[in-house]
Amino acid sequence: MSSNQSRPQALVFYGALAFSIFQIVTAAFSPLSTTVVRAVHVGFLLFLVYQLYGARGQRLSRPSVWSLLLGATALLFAFYHWWFEADLVYRAGDMNQADWVIGSVTLVMVFDAARRLMGWALPMICLSFVAYALFGQHLPDA
Repeated sequence: MSSNQSRPQALVFYGALAFSIFQIVTAAFSPLSTTVVRAVHVGFLLFLVYQLYGARGQRLSRPSVWSLLLGATALLFAFYHWWFEADLVYRAGDMNQADWVIGSVTLVMVFDAARRLMGWALPMICLSFVAYALFGQHLPDA
């Protein structure tokens, strides 16, 4: 195996290793708030999904530049909760534009990762629940 072929595998291996170490440390010592742990957990999972699965759900032998960019974006967005934790707690529901952008893009990425892994059924079911949460008050009464 050439070193070119082993680089993508090493990226996934070390990404999964860092994810595992993060999970063990946070489970054993609880140094971070649960909000930060959940956000970083999702960021690591999205990173790994984008490195392992292509846009059509096929298993990748080598991630594309686009996959690397999406994975890096997911990790960066996950750490947003860590870097701005105090601000997010202080604002408590009064989101600014950056919060909206980070949250919306992350939600789209989670839906896309679910589609890559399991097909269209789960994202469509989840989308129907989101639509109900947003527009349910406009439905007629029973």
